[in-house]
Amino acid sequence: MKGRRPPPADPRDPVEAGWASRGGVLVVAGPDGTGKSALAEALADRVLAGRPVRRFASRFGALPARPNARVATTTPHAKSAYPAWLSAVKVGYLFADYVVGWFVVARPFMRRGGWVIMERGWWDLAIDPRRYRLGSSTALARRLGRLLPDPTLTMILDAPADVVGARKAELPPAEIERQLAAWRAIGHRSRHAVLLDASKPLEQVEAQAASAIRQRLGAAAEGASVDRHWVHLPPGRRTRWTVPTDNRRAATTGLRIFQPMTLRGQVGWEVTRLFAAAGLLGLLPPDAPPAVLEPLARFIPPGGTVAVAHGADAEQAVALILNARGVATHFAKVARDPVGRTRLEREIAALAWAAPLLPPPLHPPRLLAHEEGIAIFEAYAWQSRLRPWLLPAELADAIGRFHRSGRPASGDPTRGPAHGDFAPWNLLRVRQGWVLVDWEAAEEATTAFSDVFHYAVQAHALLGHPTEATILRALDGYGPFGLAMRAYAEAAEVPLTAARTSFRDYLVRSQDQLDPTKRHWSRSIEARQRLLRSLEDGR
Repeated sequence: MKGRRPPPADPRDPVEAGWASRGGVLVVAGPDGTGKSALAEALADRVLAGRPVRRFASRFGALPARPNARVATTTPHAKSAYPAWLSAVKVGYLFADYVVGWFVVARPFMRRGGWVIMERGWWDLAIDPRRYRLGSSTALARRLGRLLPDPTLTMILDAPADVVGARKAELPPAEIERQLAAWRAIGHRSRHAVLLDASKPLEQVEAQAASAIRQRLGAAAEGASVDRHWVHLPPGRRTRWTVPTDNRRAATTGLRIFQPMTLRGQVGWEVTRLFAAAGLLGLLPPDAPPAVLEPLARFIPPGGTVAVAHGADAEQAVALILNARGVATHFAKVARDPVGRTRLEREIAALAWAAPLLPPPLHPPRLLAHEEGIAIFEAYAWQSRLRPWLLPAELADAIGRFHRSGRPASGDPTRGPAHGDFAPWNLLRVRQGWVLVDWEAAEEATTAFSDVFHYAVQAHALLGHPTEATILRALDGYGPFGLAMRAYAEAAEVPLTAARTSFRDYLVRSQDQLDPTKRHWSRSIEARQRLLRSLEDGR
């Protein structure tokens, strides 16, 4: 069944804002006699009135159920437990039903603004296994439950055992007290759960539930909270990335803050994404909230969070801003020191003059907003590249045309604009073409071939490809990188015969711009010195 489109929301009301943007899953839990069905009905009829709602009792029913399998509510523990093997099979089947139901039934409905209300929920299996005849499979139910997506809010109905027993006497007082204690432990432990006083009249319990939903959505509307969990990667080493772990999709998407450039990096990145999708990153030691959280707060959508890549300088970072669903909405650069702010201002200024000159399939990043120390860009869903050190001829042609298009009408015909840091890691392959990022080193007038030289030398120094011999052969237009050199020369309208002289000038000039005290720059300097010696030896 398709949910009705929710009515317009008041953006000042966090509950209305949450309802308008998407729905959620509410679990009503607790022992028999606490009033789960009555509260679920009140939520559907009054608290969520006017919103599309679907109710489920203990399971989604995405997979077929055995006829007459429903437990009699008056005698929930009447039947004996299944054998251990059959009990484990049932837990596995119910787990599969929950997973399929969540992703096939509940999530599409939530995305249309619908609200799912489920009585009991998954954890009822672990707390009241006799109801489901599970016997010895309680531990398995607990382990599998940790892999399931968290509902928006689990409302646990709590009351004194004698009050619950007076309402429904199907269970002995000791069992009621045991279940109440188990549910209280979950309520105190989980950040997605709240305890409601079920000894009160229904109207008051309903008001408690409405307030809990409001607080939950209100907290999300305030942006990424410092109570969220982050981990830093790689573990045990200098922090390069900080990734959120509260939301599995956010954790998985957050890893896109890093674009792997080597085979080893791509394998590690894919494995880490699998861990994130399974919720296993949460097992790593938690990290402190990233420092960029506060300056970016007003750019983070309600309920959103950030993944951060930390630069070599502690005061500079880039962040991927994620919404409540874990979808990337923006890409941000943050600089909290004078040097970083100067570089950021230089990039913003460069985009103003360079963006109109850049021809397709190259595209500049779309700048959405900026203020002192912060630049907000559109986020891009980039695609992995197996051999990123190879420069496609079409991109060499485009960057050559860029150099030619900004060339002054009078003056040296070989000088023109350049990106300045045209390298594999600054190119994002997207559906519409290629996005070229990081423009802080852009120059309005420099010698031809600078960008293709930089691409080859930086890839050679930091990725190991192309080889030294491949680069030197390319200066005469030979080999796989020679195709890119010829495409650039033709597009920039400069003779390929000038490449060797220009390459020598580039190697000398670019060394002076690198800091030898920084590890990755020292490798770049050493690579330039080797290439310069080989060039002078005539290899």
